[in-house]
Formats: sequence, C-alpha cells, structure tokens
Amino acid sequence: MFILVFRGSKGEDPEVFLREYKRACIGTGLRTAAEWLNFLPEFLKGTASFWFERQTEEVKGSWNDITKALGKEFSVKIVYQNLMLELSQLKQGALESIREYKERTMTLQNKLQWCLRAQGHEGTDPLFARVNALVLEHFTIGLLSELRQQVRYEQTATFDEATEVAEKKEVSMEEVPRPTVQSMVKTVQFSTEPELRKHPEVSSRMESAMEQMINQMNQLSFHLLQPRTSKSRNVERDLSTIQCYKCREMGHYSRECPNSPALATRENASSST
Repeated sequence: MFILVFRGSKGEDPEVFLREYKRACIGTGLRTAAEWLNFLPEFLKGTASFWFERQTEEVKGSWNDITKALGKEFSVKIVYQNLMLELSQLKQGALESIREYKERTMTLQNKLQWCLRAQGHEGTDPLFARVNALVLEHFTIGLLSELRQQVRYEQTATFDEATEVAEKKEVSMEEVPRPTVQSMVKTVQFSTEPELRKHPEVSSRMESAMEQMINQMNQLSFHLLQPRTSKSRNVERDLSTIQCYKCREMGHYSRECPNSPALATRENASSST
C-alpha cells in the first residue's frame, strides 16, 4: 500500500500527511499509538527527518506531542510561505486610498510577524528586520505610479515615512482640478491657431466641429440633470444652453450670430428691398 512521505517541503501539508499515515497504519493492522510512533521516522524525509532528530525523547515518545509539534512547525511554515507570496503580489487598487492600502499592508505584516513568533523567533531576531524591509519594498512597488515616484524620490527608510509621503502626495493630487471639455477645446484651439490662420477653410470646418461637440456635451449634461418625464420628439430645443463659437454669447448658433458681419449685410440688404 502506498503511504505518503513527508519531507517538509513547500506545498506539503502536515495535517494531510498525518491523516493519511494514520489511515494506512490502521489499514495494515497497526492500531496503537506506540506502533504508529515506531514507524513514523521511516516516512519523514529531508527537512522533516532532520527536524524529528532534534526533538526531545519525551516528545518522540508521545504520539499527541509529536503530531502537535509536527503540525505547528510545518503548518506555520506553509502559512508563512503563502503570506510571502501574497506580499510579492501586493498592489494598490486604482480606487484604493493610501489609508486603505496601508491598513491592508499592515495586516499582512502583522501576520508575517506572528508566523515568526510561532516558529520560536524573538523580536530581536534579524528575520523581523528582514520581513519589515520586504514589506516596505513591496508596499512601495505596489503604489500607484505617481505616488511610487514620490516615495522613491524622498528615499524613505521606514514604512511610516513611506506612508506619510504617499498620503501627502495623494492629497496634493486631489487638489488639482480636472480638465473640462471647454478647457480642452480651448487648449486645442490655442495650439492650432497659427496653422489655422494659414488655411481659413480648414479653420471654418474645425470651428463648426468644435462648436458641435461643445453643444452636444452641453445638451447631454442638461438632459441628464432633468427629471425623467414622458418623452416628446416635438419639444422645441432650448437655446439657452447653446453658446455661439464666434461671439461667445449664449442663445444662438454661430451660423445665426447677430454679431456676424455677413449676417448683418444680408439683413441690411433684405430690409432695403
């Protein structure tokens, strides 16, 4: 009958091994704890075998004591390895604040420190400093781009310093106003104005396209703010939200601009006739 061998390697669960080992012993007629203890060392290999040899005779002579010690030693190692994997994949969410990201990282750090203490390491052990350095490194790597650049620029040495710098940068980013459609259109207009002067026909088409885009955005925002009522296709369009691209006044299109010289000439000609 095949019996699982336990080496204490990454991914091996001591609880599964002990359960399968005990089941196999009972299946072969070994039903007492003394018999289970007698054959156990033969199925411990590598790191697990070395660990077994370092146990006291008192622990080796008790099935309950040796199984508890085995589970504590290697179960904690599995948890520790999984936590280290989670740490390596740590990343701030796109909508996650620094405060939330910090709390998530600190929870992971506390779990790692608990694993070290569960394995018998004291707080002065260099392993704790090594874990803290890894936490700081992966916390920084997982920050959003602008926050990460600021933290690295400040050359922070501790986790608290890194979070403080990141929080200040986050606040300054929130204070920067977001660009509006009108401001983006004005930027495009300003940057292309010298070239448009050379090509009046292109300038006219571009003005009409930009005017149409602004009016569509204004109409969309206007309708989104209106209460939902019965829809009618024959409702007269509200010109109060329309801005003339030529004179910048509200209430009419540029093609109907009363301040346009061409329109004024046509109106004078029609009135004289």
